[in-house]
Amino acid sequence: LRVAAYYPLDAKSIRYITGLSQRPAPDGSVAMRPSNWEYALDCSAGMGNVYASDNGVPYLSRWEFGLGVSSDGSDVEPWIDQRGLEAIGTNHLVKQIAINVLLSTF
Repeated sequence: LRVAAYYPLDAKSIRYITGLSQRPAPDGSVAMRPSNWEYALDCSAGMGNVYASDNGVPYLSRWEFGLGVSSDGSDVEPWIDQRGLEAIGTNHLVKQIAINVLLSTF
């Protein structure tokens, strides 16, 4: 999986990232799924994501045709506008995750 963040991460988003990046089993499966990608797709299908979206908190979603593109190929506002954002640098993202992990161990 690839991760890109466009805003500072909160604890729930970091838990999503670390949870979805589980090390595969010796046979390559992850949580009884063929791969991390399939595991992420399965996690994004949960009803809790719909409720989280309605409440404005982090959630997982699948955009089969790319962020902001519906199944009929039309643009979905305001999601399509996010495609032009510049991602946070990898070093900054890793530092956010490391600090959260460190602070959660206390």
